[in-house]
Amino acid sequence: MGFLFLAVQIRMGVSIGMALLGVDTDAIQEAMHFADQAMYRAKRAGRNTWRFHGESLASRC
Repeated sequence: MGFLFLAVQIRMGVSIGMALLGVDTDAIQEAMHFADQAMYRAKRAGRNTWRFHGESLASRC
């Protein structure tokens, strides 16, 4: 699936990593780092998916 842009077929996917400020950490930079780590775990899991930083949060979804 995708879309045409200037007569070129474009396909995109998304991998999302999430960390919760105030739950995982109170520091913004550390939350960004945790979210980045979670994003790379999502990519390793097969792409086009999402992961929370804390495994306990993932089990609630």
